Amino acid sequence: MCEELLELIRSRKEVCQSHRQWIEDCFQLSFRAYCQLKKLKEGYRFEDQQEMIRFYKTIEPQFAAQIKYFVLLYVAEMFVPEDNSKRIDYWNGELKKIHDFFEKHGAFYLYCKEGMTYRDEIYFSFSSTHVDLLASLIAREKYLEYLQSKVGVFVTADSRP
Repeated sequence: MCEELLELIRSRKEVCQSHRQWIEDCFQLSFRAYCQLKKLKEGYRFEDQQEMIRFYKTIEPQFAAQIKYFVLLYVAEMFVPEDNSKRIDYWNGELKKIHDFFEKHGAFYLYCKEGMTYRDEIYFSFSSTHVDLLASLIAREKYLEYLQSKVGVFVTADSRP
C-alpha cells in the first residue's frame, strides 16, 4: 500500500503545473492513504505482539511520514524569502533545525536506523509517541535531502547523530 502511494506521488510531479501544487496534491494523497490505513487498522485484530510491533514500527510511520514531509515542504516553501541573497541563509537555518532535531532524538534515531529490537515492546507495542517520533524522523530524513538540493551541499551521514 505504501509503494502505491509513493508511485502516485512520483507520477504527480509530471502532471502538476507548479511545485506548490505538487506539494498540496501529494499532501492530500498521503492524508487519504493514511486515513485508509487507519480504517483498515480499526477492524483488524493483530495475530500476536510481533505483528503489532511490525505494524507500528514499519508500516504506520511510513504513511505518517509522508504527511509530515509534505507539511515541512509546504511551510518551507511558504516562508522562503523572495530575495535571493537571503535564501541561502534561510535554507541553512532549515538545515540547522533538522540537525538539532536529529541531535535531540539521536538515541532513538540510532535505535531505529541500526535495526535494534531490544526495546520494541516498549516503543511499538501500541500506537504511541514513538510511532509519531519515528514518522517525524523519516520525514526529516527526506526533508534533509530536499534541503541539500536547495543549498547545493552534500551533508554526509557522519554529520547525523
